[in-house]
Amino acid sequence: MPDYSLTPAWPVAAFPNLRRLTAWQYGNHSTLAPWLQQLGSLQHLQDLDLTLHDAYSSSDLTPQLQLPALPAVTRLSLFSLVFSTTFHICLANIPLLSQLEIGGYGTVDLAGDRGQAAAQAGLVARDSGSSSKSGSSSAGKLVWAKLSVTRLIADFSLMPALAHLEVTVRSLPELEGAASIAAATALTQLRLLDSYALPDYRRAAWPLKLLRSLPPSLRALSGPSWSTELAEAVGGLTQLHALSVAYHGEEPTIPPPEAPLWPSLRALHIPANAVPQELRHASRLQVLSFRANHLSADDLSLLATLPALRHLRTEALGIGPQGEATTRQALQGAMPWLQSIDTGDLGTEEFFSEAMALLG
Repeated sequence: MPDYSLTPAWPVAAFPNLRRLTAWQYGNHSTLAPWLQQLGSLQHLQDLDLTLHDAYSSSDLTPQLQLPALPAVTRLSLFSLVFSTTFHICLANIPLLSQLEIGGYGTVDLAGDRGQAAAQAGLVARDSGSSSKSGSSSAGKLVWAKLSVTRLIADFSLMPALAHLEVTVRSLPELEGAASIAAATALTQLRLLDSYALPDYRRAAWPLKLLRSLPPSLRALSGPSWSTELAEAVGGLTQLHALSVAYHGEEPTIPPPEAPLWPSLRALHIPANAVPQELRHASRLQVLSFRANHLSADDLSLLATLPALRHLRTEALGIGPQGEATTRQALQGAMPWLQSIDTGDLGTEEFFSEAMALLG
């Protein structure tokens, strides 16, 4: 049986040959915990898309739930509507996992042996057939992760192959284990707080810990309009090739002119209404995408000082076809060495894809 989508009443253990499962499971602890353990019988399951919902808001919901060993799963998507629970996921028990997406509410714990310790203390029902030791091995094949929950506990040293990470945590006072990102030595792209739900990021401590601990392998970073302290931390990331600052209705704060980032940066996506003066120091910048209602003579003069610039994209708002043509002519006149001039804004993912392709 190749795949199946289940209603809450179906016992998954009755389908041991499932390859793909999509399930929305309602219940309280007395039904959710044992139902989760049934997943351990699906030894051939490769793709799991799971939504858990505490439909009855019951008071008997205990604070711990755990995913069983899933030896064949390569993709896991979990959305939790169980607000008061810590959900333990032992990455070593999902050894083939390459793509992980977690969203919703409550706490998700990806920090190795914590879930096993909770299970041994009797807080969680656990598949008796699993014997892996989460503290001694890691999710060696996990390359892509998107984490968007109320609270996150993570040990990134257990993710040695992780290349792409998105952290869009809402109202998060602390990402426990943020500094362990230094051990994710395959990480090349980080998207941080790329969401419109940004109520507390300026006061939270974990974004600064994360930025100060990023590995040398990182090449692309996106984030919201930074606070001054965060902008200074970004300014020290000389390993970056591409930087994208998300637009959230305000002129962005970017690293100061003296930041070591600028001489090494090769691609920039920024929602500024004028060419940032900091770019005078971006001697290796090859790809630039920005928002401009009007290009002034000063903007053109500054752009003309960038010796490596080859690809320019600008979203000129409300100027019409004639205005776009005039803007393009002015850019070509100021920088005849440009290889491409495009109009229209790009999303972060599209910008990174285009920039990395152009940079080779």
